[in-house]
Amino acid sequence: KQVNIWIEDIGIRDWARGLAKSSKGSKTIKSSSPVVGIISPESNFIFTNRKALSSALRVEAVTSSPIDIGQLGFKDFVGIISSSPLNVGKIENEGDINDRINRLKEQLGERIPLLETNLKTDPSNPMKHFNLALAYEQKNRLREAEIHYRQALRYSPENPMLHHSIGNFFRQQGSFLEAVRILKRAIELYPDNKDKVTAIVDLGVVYFQWGEYLEEADSNFSQAWTLAQGVAPGDFDIYSKIFHVWGATLARLGKVSKDERKLDEGIEKMKQALKYLEDFKGQLSRERKHSERETELKERQADLACDIGGTYFNKSREYYPEALIYLRKAKDYGIIPIMIRALYLEGGIYYEEAKFAQ
Repeated sequence: KQVNIWIEDIGIRDWARGLAKSSKGSKTIKSSSPVVGIISPESNFIFTNRKALSSALRVEAVTSSPIDIGQLGFKDFVGIISSSPLNVGKIENEGDINDRINRLKEQLGERIPLLETNLKTDPSNPMKHFNLALAYEQKNRLREAEIHYRQALRYSPENPMLHHSIGNFFRQQGSFLEAVRILKRAIELYPDNKDKVTAIVDLGVVYFQWGEYLEEADSNFSQAWTLAQGVAPGDFDIYSKIFHVWGATLARLGKVSKDERKLDEGIEKMKQALKYLEDFKGQLSRERKHSERETELKERQADLACDIGGTYFNKSREYYPEALIYLRKAKDYGIIPIMIRALYLEGGIYYEEAKFAQ
């Protein structure tokens, strides 16, 4: 039989992929269950342990009622592969949870009619609401996206991934109060893992963008860094993301409070973020994955260089030479929007120098 799979927690990962690779091929579920399926090393499904299986997965055969596969023995469960295009679990296990959600959003954007029809068959299924909301957001149908995001939370109020992703949706819409409320709940629900680190960072970004809560943002990034060292040792990708926004926060705090020490600390953290990003590129090169994420990494390097250059520019005139070094680095990466921003800042430097000379 063909089966459809809905994974209600994208935070679970690695178990099935590792199992598939070790099996050197495909196997069927060894169980008396009527559900039949296979998993292969190419399938990319992300499951984890017995608890996650029993609480987070529901499998539905095309011709049968939903079955809780938590009843299957962990050793007997080899895996399942779905023919359904709606499988929310089929996400490459690269990057943090936001990267995975964004890739899923791109996959679902062209499937709105199918997703709408599918929801009618099970209108209380939180993941069907979530998938449809992602597709609406991808197509900038934001009001409809919000309706279905709220429905997803209504039907799955204890799911940290849903709270996390939906909190970020409200942040992007500028609804900071709602974003803070939902992201705080995500952090409460997550176990101590990398996804929790990302949620703490995202809450800090809300405070940073809000502008009035820079101290809270600083506290969040400090908390994220402490947790990351324990749950994601050597993960230079997440380290770089933490230090970038943390450094920008400290630099803004230093400028607002006229605290030179804090501003310098912010610059050093952003420089450290660049170093972590280089370390991450090295990791990907060794794993022969660098080409898959080359554009993303260039954008992040250019953005960091531009932020460092802009901070030096805003610090004082004596730091203009350092500002120019980083702004030129930012331009060298060839990312057009960031090149424009760097050119604008460069123009500001030359304008200020011309005024000073006069």
